[in-house]
Amino acid sequence: MKTTRTNLFQVIAVVCLLASATGCNEAMKDTLKYDYPREENASVSGGHVLLVILDGASGRAVQVTRNARQAPTLATMAAHAIYTDYGLSDNTNAIGAGEMTNARGWANLMTGCTTHGITADEELSAIGSNHAVARLVEAGRSASIHAADDRFRAVFATEGTNAPLASSDEEAKDGALAELRGASLVPDLVVVEFKGAREAGARDGFYKADETPTDAVIAAISTLDGYIGEMMEALKARPGYANENWLVVVTSNHGGANDNGKVSSHYDDLTRNTFTMLYHDRLVPRVQGRTSDASLTYSYFTPKWSFDYQNPTPQAHAESAVIGNTTTGNMVFGEEMTIMFFVRLNTLHAGSSQNYIILSKTNKVKQSGTANGGWYICFYNSPARDFLLELGNQSSGRLCTSSVLNVAGEWYSFAITIAPDATNANMLLNAYVNGKLDSYRPNTKVSKNNFTNYTAGQVDIPLRIGGANDRTTQVSGGDTKNAVATNWFNITNLQIYDKALSAEEIELYAGKNQLHLLAGGYPLWDHLIGYWPCDLEEDEGNPVLKDYSRYRPGDGSTDFVIDRGASDQWIEGFSNDPGMHPIPETDRFYYVKTINTVDVSRQVFLWLGEAVKWEWGMEGKAWTLTYEEMVTID
Repeated sequence: MKTTRTNLFQVIAVVCLLASATGCNEAMKDTLKYDYPREENASVSGGHVLLVILDGASGRAVQVTRNARQAPTLATMAAHAIYTDYGLSDNTNAIGAGEMTNARGWANLMTGCTTHGITADEELSAIGSNHAVARLVEAGRSASIHAADDRFRAVFATEGTNAPLASSDEEAKDGALAELRGASLVPDLVVVEFKGAREAGARDGFYKADETPTDAVIAAISTLDGYIGEMMEALKARPGYANENWLVVVTSNHGGANDNGKVSSHYDDLTRNTFTMLYHDRLVPRVQGRTSDASLTYSYFTPKWSFDYQNPTPQAHAESAVIGNTTTGNMVFGEEMTIMFFVRLNTLHAGSSQNYIILSKTNKVKQSGTANGGWYICFYNSPARDFLLELGNQSSGRLCTSSVLNVAGEWYSFAITIAPDATNANMLLNAYVNGKLDSYRPNTKVSKNNFTNYTAGQVDIPLRIGGANDRTTQVSGGDTKNAVATNWFNITNLQIYDKALSAEEIELYAGKNQLHLLAGGYPLWDHLIGYWPCDLEEDEGNPVLKDYSRYRPGDGSTDFVIDRGASDQWIEGFSNDPGMHPIPETDRFYYVKTINTVDVSRQVFLWLGEAVKWEWGMEGKAWTLTYEEMVTID
């Protein structure tokens, strides 16, 4: 069930094979094999890594510098590298709506995870030895650090690390050059940290008003590109360069500060935007662009709802769920409301005898034009419409959609808004499908009396998914009479608001799920009086669809509990249907489609042939590196 799916995500997220440094397109052993014997990776254990960190250099700033032909070294290296201008220094919501800090950027990069809790510079020392350099030294590998920033050197230069003092980028560069040029044996890992781009941004700003990088940052990156060029020249001049098997990694710890407005996803957040390049002189080049929002996948986990008049205790599906109070879902005289949810059915137009009830607060379904009291939403097929809302007396309180569902098994976002008209004597009803107005009669006018037309005792009817409160009326009622479990539907992301959302608000948020994860907060959260995502349930066979709104009472009386039918018949899957617009945080793959800084530590360990231990909690992955074929000329 859901727990299994979560574990599968964790497995897939780290399954990535690194090509062997000694073979042509040869795949290395599965990176999920932690603590593997060292000799199994003897073919790569002689490699070296040069890791260059450009503090505060966003991918956008590096891209602009390169396009202006002011970064010739990086432009040349790109011919034998996999690189991205759209990496992330942090792909979590741990920093909220704030900006990435220098300290957190370093911590993510050097620990390979985002769960260390470091945000400010004064917290850096809490890392202790839980970082890549210390772990490599502990494994018997050698390392050196040439850092322009004293704090970086103090935290990451563990005992046994060569870490000469440097007070500027130029001194850090000169220290690295001396090591690369002078020693017959160089460390397995050489780290060079530059602060010039960060200091230029702090002094003159990182971005202009239009979010293009400032001239000061571009100039600083250009200078650092020259330093990288000197180090590459020294590296390739080494007598043993061909056999030393160098991987050169150039990356940044964060994208600098940005005060120019809100962002819709982490990819839009310039403070998270990083540049990362993995270079080897035999790599086939590959450029990673920004991941398209269209590639987001909606992940669902939901009961399978159906109705069979012959079988009141079905085992193959859920029939109905009820909440424990009678107030949620009330359409109170004169008050506004919006109901929104995702829905799909397995076959189009279930037929007039199988117009299943999706959501209800009523004891009865349609019976020969009588006043039913309460309300319900159902699939509808006469005329050929797909959604019907009936209020009170069905002959005068009806709203239906204009279009019909056109793809069986496809997810749709559906919404109904209710608002008073100018006279305040009537309520205006509108229906929306996939964020677009879709009422058969826009602004359907219904007397307010229909909203209080509860027959005796029906004011105490609870809200239900999948049926009316009185099951017997579905067996004899016109909408579901003789219905059988041939067809079924799913409903997720059910929302009830205490206001009539505007057309603009519905278009913006239709198809979005797990609203509590929206970056910067969900603006309509305070109006959300009932919220059932239906995709956060964890326990196998759990019959409860929990209310996640801020108004959920402590007694759980607004949770839906499956009380008719099987409680363990949940289905799960993924959808790219056009009506779904999931937020990035709900797609576990979206932010890992480009190289993130947490990937760098894992890439270094895999290149050096060292084991990555599970307890380190490294979140990153190693990227597949494709090599040019070797050609022998007679």
